Amino acid sequence: MGNKARLRLLAHEVEELTPSGTAVSLGCIPWSNLELVRSIARRHESPPEPARHGGDGLPIVGLQIGASDAEELIRRILKAKPFGVVFAELEGKPFVSLLCEQTSFGLMSGVDEKWAIHLFKDRRRAADGGHAVLVTGPADSPQAKEVFALIELTTRDAPPVGRGSAPSRLPARPRARTRRKR
Repeated sequence: MGNKARLRLLAHEVEELTPSGTAVSLGCIPWSNLELVRSIARRHESPPEPARHGGDGLPIVGLQIGASDAEELIRRILKAKPFGVVFAELEGKPFVSLLCEQTSFGLMSGVDEKWAIHLFKDRRRAADGGHAVLVTGPADSPQAKEVFALIELTTRDAPPVGRGSAPSRLPARPRARTRRKR
């Protein structure tokens, strides 16, 4: 048989993280507001390495959830020891997940606005890998301004093969569809 190199690939299933009805979004916290959000969050987890204040803010995955479910969601995330938000393609559509030490949590699938993912990645690159999971109350509830948790993470993207460190180009933002009068 001789000495043959072997590749061992370990994979695990993606678990659902959020209960039905949870709104998930991609966005950012402007650098000028970050200290305020940290101070009002019921739970704040500092990043392994501080983010560089590049770009327009700290990129976030926002989870809007009711207070009764928030503690369990935060407990599950922290117990899983998250590394960061990752992106993949599933059946030709983007898939967003939270990669953790022992599992992955599915956050969004079938996202049509690829520009939002590119913007998130560009913001994360500008912040030297810094990003966060922000858990807040639902927008349509009295808890809308409640910040249950800010979990800051650091994950650096590898430069695309053959492109070096060139900045990515955002795909064209979808234009609003308007009807012409006849």
